[in-house]
Amino acid sequence: MNNICKICKTKISIKSKYCRKCYQSILSKRNQSGFNNACWRGGRTKHSRGYIYVKKRQHPFSDKQGYIFEHRLIMEEKLGRYLTKKEIVHHINGIVDDNRIENLELTTQSQHINKHITIEYLKNRIPWNKKVK
Repeated sequence: MNNICKICKTKISIKSKYCRKCYQSILSKRNQSGFNNACWRGGRTKHSRGYIYVKKRQHPFSDKQGYIFEHRLIMEEKLGRYLTKKEIVHHINGIVDDNRIENLELTTQSQHINKHITIEYLKNRIPWNKKVK
């Protein structure tokens, strides 16, 4: 069965509208990123540690794929400026995908470490009124 490519008018032996070269050209011109992608979820995704990532390619601290943590964006909007790399946003209740502004607190790295050390100590402390075996 001989067909003719609709673009370059060459004979093709397969049952198709286009030759392989023209078909590849059509596919490469399609914009399948962002909203045009069939897997688009609104630019939000979940990080492996549970944090929410948001697509913001124009943000100065976004990663190679154009994502930034949502809790950092929310804190930046509240402050009206970009956060520095040394500023850390702490989730007060410990739930990392709870990005309500009342659950977020801006800290330095040392303050953030102290908060987590204190929280872990209080969770795992030994009641002093009981005998330890």
